[in-house]
Amino acid sequence: QLLHLKESILKLGEQQNLEGLLSGLTKVGGAIAILGAAFFAFKTVYEAAFEAEAIAKVNKQFDLLSENIGISGEKLKESLEKTARGLVDNTTLLEHANKAMVQLGANAEHLGDVMNLSQKVTKVFGGELIERFDQINLAISTGNTRMLKDIGLKIDATKVYEKFAAQTGHSAASLSEFGRQ
Repeated sequence: QLLHLKESILKLGEQQNLEGLLSGLTKVGGAIAILGAAFFAFKTVYEAAFEAEAIAKVNKQFDLLSENIGISGEKLKESLEKTARGLVDNTTLLEHANKAMVQLGANAEHLGDVMNLSQKVTKVFGGELIERFDQINLAISTGNTRMLKDIGLKIDATKVYEKFAAQTGHSAASLSEFGRQ
């Protein structure tokens, strides 16, 4: 097939009239179209394999992080997917959950609740769901109540600390930085 293609290309220069040239280009064009289609198919398969590898990497990272902080990855993933309600694709959701697990540590077990809150904030105040999810997680991990105010959430940190301390049998003043998260 390639030898025939080479011969057709070489004969193009030998054509004496327009009809012969068009005939030669038609023969060559078909072979080039076949090569182009083969290249496109190879490229599509390669990109799909690369994407599948990236998805597997995100899932593996999610499983490792959840295991390292001592929470059930399956329960967390189920909770996140349920509360996201298909508004964010699962790979993006897990990428952002991975980031949040690093920020929040063991408190990441509440990410489903954070996603639910993010959805409500997005519905009322606008913005992108995953962006709100990231903002709320960052605010929680740093204790920055001003960030929460900026997206429309008003929190009395003192009352929250007192309530949490009472639930855990401590005083609000004795909470460590980790406990305040």
